[in-house]
Amino acid sequence: MSYYFITTGLAICALIGFTILVDVFQRCRWAQLLIDNGQNPMIAYVGINNFIIPLLALTTVDTLLMRMVTSPWLGLVKGLFVTLLVGVFVSICTRKKIFWRT
Repeated sequence: MSYYFITTGLAICALIGFTILVDVFQRCRWAQLLIDNGQNPMIAYVGINNFIIPLLALTTVDTLLMRMVTSPWLGLVKGLFVTLLVGVFVSICTRKKIFWRT
């Protein structure tokens, strides 16, 4: 039960923080990548397995990244890089009005 209360509390704190950042301080530019991903969550959900990973494999960047990952910290950097690629892809889709609704 404590797991649910902790994750709920963390989500509420993050929501309050982003609300203050965007609405009160008018800092939309810093959070625009997150806003675009929030408006198009289905493409964000399937974009990694159906677009980013095949794109990296076709360009052979995936093998280069796998050779470079020799420690857990470099694996973290690879994960952040792939996540950033998905975020940019979803942001482009959102700005071009390509939505996947259920």
